[in-house]
Amino acid sequence: VFPQGQYDIAIDAKIRRALTLHSNIRFFSYPNARATIRLADNQPIYESIMAAATYPTRLDDVEFVNMVIDANGMHNPVLSPDETNGDLHTPTLRYVFRTYAGERVRIRDSTFMNLDNANTLSFNGVDVFDVTIERNVFLAVGGVKVDHDHSTIYIDAQRVRIAKNQFKGRDDAGTIGARTAIETHGKDIDVVGNRVEGYLQGANIVGLTSVHHGNVTLRMSFIRKRWA
Repeated sequence: VFPQGQYDIAIDAKIRRALTLHSNIRFFSYPNARATIRLADNQPIYESIMAAATYPTRLDDVEFVNMVIDANGMHNPVLSPDETNGDLHTPTLRYVFRTYAGERVRIRDSTFMNLDNANTLSFNGVDVFDVTIERNVFLAVGGVKVDHDHSTIYIDAQRVRIAKNQFKGRDDAGTIGARTAIETHGKDIDVVGNRVEGYLQGANIVGLTSVHHGNVTLRMSFIRKRWA
């Protein structure tokens, strides 16, 4: 439980992240006294602000509730598109939260703000199941000088619910560095009742299916304040 206040964190240059996550842990603050975890100014290029110790490490039964995560993108800006195009061998992906294996991850009623990165929440792997991302706010996305590929939520997993979230680019429609709010791959994905403003596009929906892997099930609806 985080008492009200701001908690500044720094990237460990050796492992390219600030917080190492483990299974069976809950980050929580009270709605009327919300805590903010903030990335400090002028940090080195990072892979993730928070992630498991290694790519194969599982994150099971992890939950974020009523937290504020400030990526401080204006003071840690992307200076080149290459900074968001890394891979497992050159980890410069600039995620906020990332896992490649795990089940039952819940991110609810939280705020992610000041985002200048490749992905904010990335769930990517054949061993990722049962993810809920619900009633969160993604605020002040992009809006710096360098354009780059960005998906605020990136999903390549199974049994995922993305519902009633709000996404707002720092500027108007087509904000630099705010290309896509929700990008989905995988199957059994619900994208329901999300509000998107100030992005190039609301969603990039990709479905891959075969007889061996079964069918793609996608149910999607958006709430739009206005048409761009």
